[in-house]
Amino acid sequence: MPFTVTNRMKLEVLGDIQVYDRAARLEIQVQQIRLIERSAVSNFLEIEETLRKKGVWKEEKKALPEKPKRIALVTSKYSNAVEDFIATYKDNISKKTPAEIFVMDVPIEGETAPIRIAEAIEKIHREQTADVIVITRGGGEYSTLAVYNDPIIAEAICRTDIPVISAVGHAKHEVFSDKIADIKANTPTDAALQIIKAQKKQGSCGLRAAAILFLMGSVSTSIFILETVQHLH
Repeated sequence: MPFTVTNRMKLEVLGDIQVYDRAARLEIQVQQIRLIERSAVSNFLEIEETLRKKGVWKEEKKALPEKPKRIALVTSKYSNAVEDFIATYKDNISKKTPAEIFVMDVPIEGETAPIRIAEAIEKIHREQTADVIVITRGGGEYSTLAVYNDPIIAEAICRTDIPVISAVGHAKHEVFSDKIADIKANTPTDAALQIIKAQKKQGSCGLRAAAILFLMGSVSTSIFILETVQHLH
């Protein structure tokens, strides 16, 4: 059998059934077993094992910085998560903490999404352009969140030395990026509040709207937008 049977797997089992009426017991003499679907738990444990073998798995979670200067949102620029995060941050940010927020525009669904999200995280790490990375999107059905179960995203999170917040689904959904990130937030709004909470813990006070930058290719204006990760390589 080319796999180990674990809890919550969906299996097709062929064999001889024996029923013991008095003991109210049923036994199956298994002749053949086929894997239909692995559980999320099984998949996550496999990803963890792979990352441990590569030497990048980190047991300890990184704390959020007390005075972040730049916050990176890894998401689609069209996602509601952008507006939700920025609105919450602007309404609660300390006057003495003028952090900038920029969006790394990536697809949040589809076949190319995992690699593009991972590339965005890797680029931020390589160039050290942010003090906090927030991986986020505007919720959705669990099937649409499967992108964030991809091991390539998990590895990118493990490899960066920048604190990562995963704010992908809602409280009822948990994806692998939630488990691996330094902080799990239930929503984009919650992610903003957790950053603010970390700042206030360090004694920050007062209110000030953050400078919001959307990065774009041209530098002829003070408003920028990062169209895609590929354009920035």
